[in-house]
Amino acid sequence: MPSFSVRTRLTLWYASVLTLIICVFSTGIFLFVRARLSHDLDTQLGRDLATVDRIYREEPRELTDLDSHWGIMLFQIFAKDTVVYQTDGWERARMRRRTGSSSEPPRDSSCMPATWAS
Repeated sequence: MPSFSVRTRLTLWYASVLTLIICVFSTGIFLFVRARLSHDLDTQLGRDLATVDRIYREEPRELTDLDSHWGIMLFQIFAKDTVVYQTDGWERARMRRRTGSSSEPPRDSSCMPATWAS
């Protein structure tokens, strides 16, 4: 095995330490940004759900205006296993639940985060 000079060994050691520091820093930034974006998304979904819930309970005829006024484009409202209302965007995107049918309500709410269920 060849013997490396002190300069070569120090260069390799510094490069290794720098690589480790950059990897740790990058991982930390990635985890921070992922947590922040997930929190922001959950907060926004919670606000949107609260808006849809409030409009549905107080002014159900205004549900059609949620898209144009609030920008809430994809949602479906169930009452007693029937679709009460779904947005045009939902129909255009042909959104389906895990059951495979767009007209069936979810069998349980365990597949949805708690903030999505009203």
